[in-house]
Amino acid sequence: MIESRQLLHELARLKARQVAAGLRVTQVSRVPAWPGERRDIRSGPTLARSPGSAPLELHLVTDFSGRVLECDAELASLLAGDTGLKGADIDAFIAMPGQPGFAALLDRIRGATGTDTYNWQGDLRTAHAGDVRVVASLIAHPGETGTLSWLVRIQGANGAEAPKRSLPDLAFVAAIDPMMLTDPEGQVLAVNPAFTRLTGFDANAAVTSPASILRSGRHAAGFFERMWKRLRDTGEWSGEIWNRHADGEERQTWLAISSVADANGDVGGYLAVLQDFSMFKDAESRLHHLAHHDPLTGLPNRLLFQDRVAQQIALSKRTDEHVILMYMDLDRIDVVRATFGHEVADRLVFQAAARVRAAVREQDTVARLGGDAFTVLVPRMKSHQDASTVAGKLLKAMLPPFLAHDRAVCVSASIGVAAAPEHASSATGLLECAEQAAAAAKRSGGGCIRAYAPESPRVENAGSNIETALSRALERKELELHYQPQVDAASGRIAGAEALLRWRHPSFGEIAPSEFIRVAERTGKIVPIGAWVMREACRQSQAWQESGCPPIRIAVNVSGRQLDDPNFVSMVEASLTECGLDASLLEIELTETDFAEYSPAMFRTLGRLRELGVKIAIDDFGVGYSSLDRIKKLPVNRIKIDQSFVHDLLVHRRSGAIAAAIISLADALHLDVTAEGVESEAQYRNLLEKGCAEMQGFFFGRPMPAADFCTHLMAAA
Repeated sequence: MIESRQLLHELARLKARQVAAGLRVTQVSRVPAWPGERRDIRSGPTLARSPGSAPLELHLVTDFSGRVLECDAELASLLAGDTGLKGADIDAFIAMPGQPGFAALLDRIRGATGTDTYNWQGDLRTAHAGDVRVVASLIAHPGETGTLSWLVRIQGANGAEAPKRSLPDLAFVAAIDPMMLTDPEGQVLAVNPAFTRLTGFDANAAVTSPASILRSGRHAAGFFERMWKRLRDTGEWSGEIWNRHADGEERQTWLAISSVADANGDVGGYLAVLQDFSMFKDAESRLHHLAHHDPLTGLPNRLLFQDRVAQQIALSKRTDEHVILMYMDLDRIDVVRATFGHEVADRLVFQAAARVRAAVREQDTVARLGGDAFTVLVPRMKSHQDASTVAGKLLKAMLPPFLAHDRAVCVSASIGVAAAPEHASSATGLLECAEQAAAAAKRSGGGCIRAYAPESPRVENAGSNIETALSRALERKELELHYQPQVDAASGRIAGAEALLRWRHPSFGEIAPSEFIRVAERTGKIVPIGAWVMREACRQSQAWQESGCPPIRIAVNVSGRQLDDPNFVSMVEASLTECGLDASLLEIELTETDFAEYSPAMFRTLGRLRELGVKIAIDDFGVGYSSLDRIKKLPVNRIKIDQSFVHDLLVHRRSGAIAAAIISLADALHLDVTAEGVESEAQYRNLLEKGCAEMQGFFFGRPMPAADFCTHLMAAA
């Protein structure tokens, strides 16, 4: 999760440092009102300047049509007198608005795609002094609400053209961020328009006052003494502060201050950059919501749900009440998806979420953990009979047909019920029990309720025990690997393959990984199974090369339980040596959840793998709760965008925004990025436009046996 406050702190400090590095106090202090020359603010507009003085410079902001949005008070008085300039059309004050040079300039500005600076020279009509010759610098800010920042330089009495402003000076005036320049004693020399918009203090009021006009009274005197000491010692200070605005309101603000050198290189003043903290608090709140809620339904996700379950279990230990957890799996939704497509199935899931929410109490928690399953947390239940009543309401809520493509579609649900403390004492354990009970309900034909029974079989097919069968799977050679291509998005070249474990039981057929991987991890069998997967993937990758296929990266999924094995690194090294595979072609994938459970031992293990030349990838990125600081420190090469965001890419704006943010994050951290679950050309093109360099999914190829993958690889070479 991004720490918004820390990010804001760094951005404000960086901006203050960058602008201060380019400014000189002598440059800025000559500017009359924007950013602010010391003068008698009671004097009216002055056109003639004394010989040798700097030309009069004034400021206004217009939109691309020429409508004045804000204006320096002196310029407004000069052009419009007492009638005011705000809201007026600047064309009305240009002596020759139709002159070719001005019209051509406006056309160029309206066609601008990026921030740029333009110059224009002409005559302005004034309210009382006739036409005056001006030279203007215009900074264009394109976008949905494009604006033009004008620096209007009125020529001096000798008619000489005003010199152009320096780029740092222009940046100060046109900056989006509120800025204030003071002398070494804290007297305000200049403020920019953004400062006025934030604080309400206009330039004329600010430049006659000390910076302490912003003090709110919330901070003790020692706070500012420490601030000034740090400024004198280091030339910088940044942090959170309460400021008083012109209307008397006190607001929380981020403030970053950097020293500004004078012409001799000494400290001539200080530049302060302010950030309205309320805006970032809102952004932090939105980020927090996205990290804890399902983007399709808006319901709590797994992370938030498990946290609430844990809280209720802890609370129940002090009472005689039960905590009930229900796992509700929609039946036959895969048929709807295959018949009508993902968008219609998503609409149905959305409708189902609303029905579930309406069927339970306000204090109950409904969550979507992904796919077609919901969970319901029912705290403070007196008896299991009460739980059965709630489950019955959920089944009844699914009875009315859903509307999909103007057709009535009937979908039932399989509901599993588990209780704490009877069945489990942890959030994870209680969820597993409810999920097993739901699987039993689905095996019974769906549309029914099953309570968790500890003695019930844990494998999909009756009469079998998955733990016993799994212990024999290796020796009976029932396990095999399938490979899914990972494709370079720009060229279509196969850049890698992900090895995916499959289990084909002689009696029960193919058993889904979701049925046995969790059991393998819980029982520790994942360690020998994982070692076999590693050796087989390395062997197969080398075999492809020996058969004439181009060398590609091979990705192997590894769990946190495997990393805890002290022999894991030596096992990987032995697999590479035994098969003769170059270590740089092996990539180990860990889920974001595994990274969230980071430990120093994991860091050392990953470091040793990187020393071998093995690459590390974060799988399912975006659905966990890993720290960016942790990701920065860990030896990671790649992040993989979770398929849930790709699946909703074209339907939900938030998913697209999250995918774009992950791609930008990877680029900023110099990491490779792969999008998982790409199923359509539209998704492919959307991700390509967002800058995603590598993709994986059914659009490029389903997981396939080694022989088929070799043929596929040769054909794509």
